[in-house]
Amino acid sequence: MNRTVILIFCVFLSSIVSAAEQRIALVIGNAKYLEFGMLANPVNDARSVNQALKDLGYSTRLVIDADESTMRREVKRFAASSKGVDVALVYYAGHGSQVKGENYLLPVDLDVPKVETDIQLSSIKVDDVINSMGSRVK
Repeated sequence: MNRTVILIFCVFLSSIVSAAEQRIALVIGNAKYLEFGMLANPVNDARSVNQALKDLGYSTRLVIDADESTMRREVKRFAASSKGVDVALVYYAGHGSQVKGENYLLPVDLDVPKVETDIQLSSIKVDDVINSMGSRVK
């Protein structure tokens, strides 16, 4: 992700939240896929966004190259910590997929799917992440 995009992203975020608000973020960068090869940018993008969010006053949790169990555990932790906060934000860089109109975040240990249900059962559904967040703004 280039610096201009990150700067625009940061200016946008800072314009919608005040300094007095409690803000948290889960930042995931998946690049070392066991079956799909290595991606060049997700880890650097995640680290850059994580730092930008910290600079804006967010309490962040950075997760790099998460397998399925790690992603599920981190999403659960984040959901629990989002209860009652003003703003909760999730940033994800890595492979994703869409199955029957639903979007999924792919963990690094996902086997090459043979059928669509392989993705549904072994990935993280984006709507589930959003619906699990208990913040005022998602």
